[in-house]
Amino acid sequence: MQSPEMMLVAAAKLRIRDEVPGLVTVLDALDVAALQDAQPQPPAMLVAPSSVAISGNPADTAGVEGAPQAHDITLVVHTIVAAPNDFAGDEATRDEAAPLLYAVRRALTNWTPDGWFERLQYAGGRLVSLDGACMEWADEFRGRVWFAYPAPDC
Repeated sequence: MQSPEMMLVAAAKLRIRDEVPGLVTVLDALDVAALQDAQPQPPAMLVAPSSVAISGNPADTAGVEGAPQAHDITLVVHTIVAAPNDFAGDEATRDEAAPLLYAVRRALTNWTPDGWFERLQYAGGRLVSLDGACMEWADEFRGRVWFAYPAPDC
């Protein structure tokens, strides 16, 4: 069984592949070998969990084996596009980035992953890097899932 944040990463990766046209590569945080080999070929997206917090009062389920807890999960989607390092004023980067950013936000905002009762919400984005020949942008999405860890085998 996977943790809820890694289940969300896997589901979001599939949804992005299905809903965002024009991507060369969609990786997740566990595609370590591909990430170590080289920068993903743009246009690309990398899906990873950013944070997990248990919400509510843990005392409410204290002593209740296998009781579900609310997990507030932040998912980050890095979008990588080519950004040629020429000062010619080329609009290609903007023309490529804008539709990709719109498509991923449209695919994940208000989406309810299987097994969830609440929808993901767009939480904002930021420029991560404008380095070499690539621009990297990170969008964050937040959601809550109720998850119960199975009781340990005794």
